[in-house]
Amino acid sequence: DVSDWSSDVCSSDLGFPVFGTGQTTIEGFEKCLEPVLKKYGDEKHIFWVNLRQEPVVYVNGKPFTARDPAKINFHLEINNPEESAKLETDFAEDIKKRGEDFKYYKDQFGEHPEERANNEEISEKLAGVTTLTEIYAAIKDKVPKLEPIRIPMNQEMAPAEENFDQIVAMLKDTTASCPVIFNCQAGISRTTTAIVCGALVKELQLTDRKSTRLNSSH
Repeated sequence: DVSDWSSDVCSSDLGFPVFGTGQTTIEGFEKCLEPVLKKYGDEKHIFWVNLRQEPVVYVNGKPFTARDPAKINFHLEINNPEESAKLETDFAEDIKKRGEDFKYYKDQFGEHPEERANNEEISEKLAGVTTLTEIYAAIKDKVPKLEPIRIPMNQEMAPAEENFDQIVAMLKDTTASCPVIFNCQAGISRTTTAIVCGALVKELQLTDRKSTRLNSSH
């Protein structure tokens, strides 16, 4: 098991309601949603897009991911969201069966895989295990308009064409003011790529709306 680095800050710099964050703590989900709801609370949907291929569970309120012990520095690459969700459920159950001594390795930022994980095993008392599905369901009870979606992207290469198609499909029937929050592990590479894709779609939506208004005025 490898610990993620957590980010509870959600930001957007492109002039569109597309936001990016790393994998937040459990409390961080609602912290990220607060400013979005404050400004875009009248919108019909708020999309939260998880870009991670790798399964993620929360232990003691913090995110962890499962990895192959033979490739501890590399993410698992799973392109099927349903398979990821099942693995997360199985992973959570497996952790619960291990007893109260939870052992893991702490991940660290690095441009290359060999720079990311160290070999120092850490241990702490197990207080609770939660899956992403459970977290999203709890938030959706409070914020029904939240739409959690998983679009798995590979961290080590350019996004697949189907990733862009999935973002387009998600946004095609929405307005340019519909907010989207993207997250990956650190909120850097995959998140930035998805934000640019989302902003391109919104730019087209905005241009199309202006064109429609222009045509209707003639």
